[in-house]
Amino acid sequence: MFPDREYDYEFHSNIQPEYFKDLCLDQIMDACMKGEDFDLIPLFCTALKEPDEIRYRQEILTDMQNPELHQRIKKFSSYMRRLDRGMSAVKKDFYSNDSFNNNYLTQGTLLNYAEQYCHAASSLWP
Repeated sequence: MFPDREYDYEFHSNIQPEYFKDLCLDQIMDACMKGEDFDLIPLFCTALKEPDEIRYRQEILTDMQNPELHQRIKKFSSYMRRLDRGMSAVKKDFYSNDSFNNNYLTQGTLLNYAEQYCHAASSLWP
């Protein structure tokens, strides 16, 4: 999301600015995020101040107008949603002190998800 650093959850705000209501952006954001597992609203609620960051985001949106790339990213996102749902159970078992839940099967499932992630990531490039 930034050209020169990783996404920082602490940096972003979940509080919608006042003008969101005036421009009905709050309704648009709610409609866009309905049913989504990922909370992207903080990305839109935090104003960018650096011109390089604004240009970077504009370039991403320009790239997303490419139908082939857009389809690949949609497919990747769908794949990530499925993996994220499955990983919730694996994480709980993996970090459990109970040896019944934290076993080789759980570790194997974790490796399987890692392989699926690698497959999904490699599908982004032709």
